[in-house]
Order: sequence, then structure tokens, then C-alpha cells
Amino acid sequence: MTAPQEMPPVFLTISDDENAVTVELRRTSKKSPIRIGVGSPGRQSGIWRIWSSKGKHDVYIAARNTMQIQKWSLHESGDWRYQWCTYSAAQGFSGTEERILDRWERPDEITATGWTKGFSIFVRHEDVVDIPDHDGGAGVDWLPVPSEGNQIGMHVVIARPDMGFVGLGEMGLHLVDGFVMANNHVVLLLANEVPIDQQANEALNAEVRRGLSLMCADVLWSPGLRMMLYGEDQDGGRRVHDIALTQAAFESRSNAGA
Repeated sequence: MTAPQEMPPVFLTISDDENAVTVELRRTSKKSPIRIGVGSPGRQSGIWRIWSSKGKHDVYIAARNTMQIQKWSLHESGDWRYQWCTYSAAQGFSGTEERILDRWERPDEITATGWTKGFSIFVRHEDVVDIPDHDGGAGVDWLPVPSEGNQIGMHVVIARPDMGFVGLGEMGLHLVDGFVMANNHVVLLLANEVPIDQQANEALNAEVRRGLSLMCADVLWSPGLRMMLYGEDQDGGRRVHDIALTQAAFESRSNAGA
């Protein structure tokens, strides 16, 4: 019997004008996903999980508190999806067994870098809130709270190694974490802080109000309750805003329905 061939390590060099640090990226495992949040335990955004199964080339993204219900799947085939995790979840929440909520083709790779834009998660300053007695869970990387009027962007990128230098600093990005899939392609999580203009902010708040108006009356407010507002970028990429649902918003909903 032939012994399984050991996969070579993959290294990533991070540098600026004066310093360079080289790190070895871990191999993918369902037991060692990327776990990411904004803030700190007890004053935080939602916690997000990014993973790939051993021996597979697909990437999965989900919010921790809804990962048994909905997820984003970036399949190696190029069939990328936002979907219910099970037929029963689809039936229970939408009244149909159709699992797929959105489907799009993997975008073209950036030839010079070998990078492919995957998916983005945004958290505004006001959506980092107090969640009493919540420890945030183990193994979470915490990003700093953005300044008022700003938001943190967390960006999933799929990259082929050995394609040359990429200037993250020039794009205002920094590396948070990453892992290597079975095909030696790399999944990176990058982050930046960017402003959100008033028009975009008002549009998000209008969507929150609309979502609350459609929510079942028996849903009770709790400090950790959040809404995921899903949308499309100007270039066709997909993104989600991780929104805190405040008690004031719930009270406004109740008063509107009275």
C-alpha cells in the first residue's frame, strides 16, 4: 500500500517598507475554522465562522448563531450559493422546500495576483453592542470597533500561491487569518475600516424597519438578537451587513402595529 503523499507547507510573507514576517498557514479542518467578530466578548458584533472540510475545495461562511439554518457556499465548481442548510429549515422559514436563496458564478480571478474575491461582511460602529454575560466563545479573533460613521469590512479571498507580491497596505487592508485547502489554494480573511455614507446608512435602517415589520410577532427581543442584510456590490460581488436589533427598534415595531 502506498503511503499518502504529504502536502507541502504553504507560507505567506507579510511585509512593509522596513519589516517582513513569514508565517506558515494551517491546513484546513472543520475543527479549526476562522472565527471572527468585531469588538470584544460582551460588547460585540455577531461571530462569524469560515471553514472548509478536509480534502475538500469548497469554502463555507455562516454567522455562528444561524449556521444550522443558513450559510454561504463557495464551491470549487464555481457554483456559489446563499441557501438554507436543510429542506426543513427552508420549509419552516419560507414555506417552501427550495433551499437556494441566491446563486451566482464565481467571479474571474485577478490575473496578476491569482486572487478571487469571495464574500464580504460589514459591521457598523452602532452594531457593536453590549451582550451581558456573553463570553464570545473560544478561539475568536476580535477586530477593533470602528469609529463612529465607519464600518469594519471583513473580506474572504481565495488565492493561488506563488503568484507574486500583493500590496495589502496600498488597498487599506490587513490580514486577519487564513488556511490552506486540499488543492493548495489559500483562503484569506482580510479586513479594513471604511466610512459609510449617510445615504447608504439610511437605506440599511429602512431595510431593518421593513424586516422588523415582517417578523413574527412571537419573536422576543434579546441583547444578542441580530439581522443579516444581504445584498450585491456594484461589481456583482455579494456582501452582508451584520446589524444589531435594538430594544428601541422593537418597541417602535410594536407601537407601529398597535
